[in-house]
Amino acid sequence: MDRYGGVIMRKALREFHEGEVEAAAINTKDGLMGRGGARAGTMLTLRDALDKESYEWMSGAVPEVLDALEREVAGGRTPEQVKLFVLKHTGRLELALRCEQAARHLVNAAA
Repeated sequence: MDRYGGVIMRKALREFHEGEVEAAAINTKDGLMGRGGARAGTMLTLRDALDKESYEWMSGAVPEVLDALEREVAGGRTPEQVKLFVLKHTGRLELALRCEQAARHLVNAAA
């Protein structure tokens, strides 16, 4: 990767991680995690539906990537590991998030 691409990747990773920190801070307040406990306000049903939608989107749009993703998850890779790998190797945040959601769908479907 050239120097310019490396700068863009570092910036994308920094912004991505900053967003995770902000989301984590929100989740621990009376927002998503709320006073009702870990499951009360986390919108698990919506998250699961979005995860399934990403899985289905990948099956039509990038079936080869989905096939590889299924093998990685079956081999024990976590959704977080998948996301970071895709982001590192492609620099495509949107694809990395889709892959993370599809991987989470696979993990939840197997449970």
